[in-house]
Amino acid sequence: MLNGYPVELLEAIFYYLPISDLVETAKVNRRLNAVIGNKNNRSGKRLSGKNRVSIFVHFYDNLYRNNSSHGMYFTHVAELRHLELNDPNIWRPKMLFITTCCNRHNSLTSNYQEVLDNVWHPITDEEFFRLNLEDIPNNNELGLDGIEQGFWSKAAAIQRLKRMLFYLFMDYGVVSSISITNITNETWNMLCDIFENHHMVRCKPSINLTEIPKDIDKFFSSPLFLKGWSVMLIIYEASYAGIDTLGIFDSEHDVPYYELCAHPKVQTAQNLQLRKGIGITDVSLPRLKCNTLYAKFPKMSKDGLKIFLKAIHDKRQGSVRSYLFDMGKFIDLYDIACLLPESSTKFVSDKEMDLVNKFNEQFVIRLSDSCCELAIKSVRSSVTVQNDLNSSLRALAL
Repeated sequence: MLNGYPVELLEAIFYYLPISDLVETAKVNRRLNAVIGNKNNRSGKRLSGKNRVSIFVHFYDNLYRNNSSHGMYFTHVAELRHLELNDPNIWRPKMLFITTCCNRHNSLTSNYQEVLDNVWHPITDEEFFRLNLEDIPNNNELGLDGIEQGFWSKAAAIQRLKRMLFYLFMDYGVVSSISITNITNETWNMLCDIFENHHMVRCKPSINLTEIPKDIDKFFSSPLFLKGWSVMLIIYEASYAGIDTLGIFDSEHDVPYYELCAHPKVQTAQNLQLRKGIGITDVSLPRLKCNTLYAKFPKMSKDGLKIFLKAIHDKRQGSVRSYLFDMGKFIDLYDIACLLPESSTKFVSDKEMDLVNKFNEQFVIRLSDSCCELAIKSVRSSVTVQNDLNSSLRALAL
């Protein structure tokens, strides 16, 4: 049926297909393969991986947005940067989105629009993505490494941001990773429809939220998380975790925090970092699928630790494991190892033990000097493990 369509119409249809569908469609016959594989059209660029990029989006939180006593001023609301993976020596400028400070000052008129255009000269998406960093020397003198664009409202700025994201995903090439940081619930509500209306994200995103989502199930149902995630942080202060980590830092809202920790998407995360570990209990701990876990003050008993160590001994772990628990109370290493066969353990001291499980996988288990923090690490090399354990226990003490 598609064979009867003109090339121009086929290109328009293929523009809306995800890469996986393009691959299958290209197998139908030579004509469709030629149209899809033409690197001069949008589908050909994406399919060939001619441009492989990583995308970084950061939002700025305006502290005065709800303060009625301030005068109008312009402020950064977001920035967008992309990195060329095919040629790391190419440095692209970032786009800085500038808008009025709050909703009290965003009544747009034609005169105001002229002011915006005079101060921040409009640039098209195509023009912007052709620029190199050296093309904007005036900005470097100001200490900037990007192009500024002015908008009269946050909604208008994010609308332009979404248009540029669409261009990167659908026109520019293959997006290998996307990182979106410092998202409030308000910002997410403005942004999320780009992912819901266009199922274009085929990589695991890195997400940093400053608030727990009001509707957790709806949040995780977004097509943005179709492939899972590489990094997720939920924070109430400026702190960041490492790559491939799902971190939840919340000091105020126990109930939604616990619901988030208990969500199946969180339970199956490969790496989990809980600066407040109320979501970790004797029941939930065995269900976690993570390779890396950090939990401070988990609601977990010493009996729960005993059962957890027994599970490590009885079940094949497969990949490298790293578990850190700040229990906030004294731990007796001999006590929590009481369920383990003596033949599988070797006590180096009263604060360190070697463990070999049924599948000959080796682990080092070590307590901090205060005996309140417990580190469990897979053995790769004695030097690496020792350094990792020392670093981990120092981090727990902070």
